Amino acid sequence: MLRLNTLANLHQHNAEKIPEKTAIVFRGENVSYSQHFHRAVRLANALSDQGCQVGDRVAVLAKNCLNYLEVYTACELAGYIIVPINFRLAIAEIHYVLENTEPLVCFYSDEQRAILSTLFTDSSSDRKYIAFDGQGSAYESFLQSGKDTAPDYSPAADDPACIVHTSGTTGKPKGAILTQGGLFGIAHTIGEDAEIGSDDYGLVMQPLFHVGAKFLQLAHHVKGASINLQTNFEPEMVWRVLSEEKVTTMQLVPTMLAMVLDHVKDEAYPQTRLKLFFILQRQYANLCYGEVLMFLVRSFFSNTDRLRLGR
Repeated sequence: MLRLNTLANLHQHNAEKIPEKTAIVFRGENVSYSQHFHRAVRLANALSDQGCQVGDRVAVLAKNCLNYLEVYTACELAGYIIVPINFRLAIAEIHYVLENTEPLVCFYSDEQRAILSTLFTDSSSDRKYIAFDGQGSAYESFLQSGKDTAPDYSPAADDPACIVHTSGTTGKPKGAILTQGGLFGIAHTIGEDAEIGSDDYGLVMQPLFHVGAKFLQLAHHVKGASINLQTNFEPEMVWRVLSEEKVTTMQLVPTMLAMVLDHVKDEAYPQTRLKLFFILQRQYANLCYGEVLMFLVRSFFSNTDRLRLGR
């Protein structure tokens, strides 16, 4: 029986126990836990064929997409360490992150091609660059080259899973290692504290290079729930998804909340099914009086009789 204390075991457990349940919705496509798992397995094996071993780094420079989560899961299943790169960093900082972590493979979206182009012909590096999109779909061909057999990896809770970097405001970006058990534990705690259930549906729009988005994704998947993944944040998109989909949870920082509320202040407010609302700055609720903030949010999401604020 799998011991659920690592991300690798979580993905296998969900694929076996709730294979047909929707794990991710992206641009109208519903991906089940089984579909996501088996695509990630193929990708993990394709990376192995490329020379990746347990502990090797795999980088991603892209906006949110299904492929991004597949790389995350593939690394978590095989013991590779994913390096999600902040696409808002300066070019020199992005190059520094790649030099500092030395990934064997770097996945990127076509819009990031110009940033990486000077590195493509670097004869001192054997790094392979694979585009998520663009002509020929190099990513899909690469993924399909891997066999559909679970990687031979026995995860431990203290195995490194991810290296996230600071924004570099006081110097060069600094990498922080997050472990399989650490990420699982945080996700489990969020899920328990927020009372996320298997029937919940979370809106994820923060960039996946940020731990906030990753924690929210995992908190739902730990509970066997579904997420709606968006490429990026737009106030109009938030209202559209909330009114058209059965989203029950979402996460915003104060600035994003202000933009969302301002977007419809002179219009009729759409009805939503939202029950849980994460504010990502503890001091915001404290300094701006939590009761007042709750009143404001309730007034905009008027049918949320069970609305709670998570922080």
